[in-house]
Amino acid sequence: MSVPLTRVAERVGGAPPAADPLITDVVHDSRRAGPGVLFACIPGSRADGHDFAAGAVEAGAPALLVERPLHLGVPEIVVARVRTAIGPAAAAVHGDPSRHLDLVGVTGTNGKTTTVHILAALMNNLGVRARGIGTLTGVRTTPEAPELQRQLAAAVAAGERVV
Repeated sequence: MSVPLTRVAERVGGAPPAADPLITDVVHDSRRAGPGVLFACIPGSRADGHDFAAGAVEAGAPALLVERPLHLGVPEIVVARVRTAIGPAAAAVHGDPSRHLDLVGVTGTNGKTTTVHILAALMNNLGVRARGIGTLTGVRTTPEAPELQRQLAAAVAAGERVV
């Protein structure tokens, strides 16, 4: 799936850019940037994604999601907080997959992964296509927003109803 950059800008409340490349994914790791991939410059406690934007553009990123203008020769969507905007941006790019799924959240201190996988197995045994997302299917218990949206889109594409 690909969407115009202006649709992403509308979703995150940024000004529409002059150029409107098609966006196929959103990443916050410049090593995963490339053609069609919007690079989100997230400031962190040890590193600032804005410092890696030039590398993302060199790798082919057609646009940037930033907190301050960088003037690197590609369209930029400027927002107050990239960390807040990256989720809605990724959802827009992946077709808002959560709107096509029933979502179940499990919280607590211990047993979350086990509970998620028991629930998914139960649903599947009852004929309701389901999958779990968590430490057994990813690096983190809760993936970063772009990865979560990719996984939700994959669930929709696979015909699953519950995540």
